[in-house]
Amino acid sequence: MVSFVNNLKFYLKEKRNISDLLVIILAIIISFNLYSNFKKQNLTYKARIEQESKKTDVINKLHTIEKELFRYKELLQRKEINQIINKITQLAQESKLNISSLKPLEEVSFDICTKSSLRLSGWIDNYHLLGNFIAKLESYDELYRVELLNIKPTRELASSEVPKKGLWVDLVVVRFNFRE
Repeated sequence: MVSFVNNLKFYLKEKRNISDLLVIILAIIISFNLYSNFKKQNLTYKARIEQESKKTDVINKLHTIEKELFRYKELLQRKEINQIINKITQLAQESKLNISSLKPLEEVSFDICTKSSLRLSGWIDNYHLLGNFIAKLESYDELYRVELLNIKPTRELASSEVPKKGLWVDLVVVRFNFRE
């Protein structure tokens, strides 16, 4: 400790050493302030970049949803799809089938007919009511057919909207429109 005090006294005796020491201290203070400012600015830029990337992700998701909505809008503007939706909804209500979602699928054209499809998801109390729904649908005047049918107990689902007793049904209904 004594040598440090002696060194300090030596530096303080000469004016040139004092000015060198002041320049070094001033340089340290200035560099520290510059470093602090650049660090704050860097953090601000990182936050902005993160916000912009989140906005970009949201915009991309919205763009995807918008494309899907336009596709559904195009499908729903056709008279056949609206008729199918109305008829299936009516038959489902008669058979006590609770529809959760009803989505139009791509329409497929053949030489003699057009195939319109809908994906229907919902729940029903038992197999008997489901059988009645399918029988009513397939015995209707127009040609409807169940192309895909998946059934599972509703107790396996985590949704609070679905009753724990019953069946979850996911099916694809097809209607054939024959050309004249």
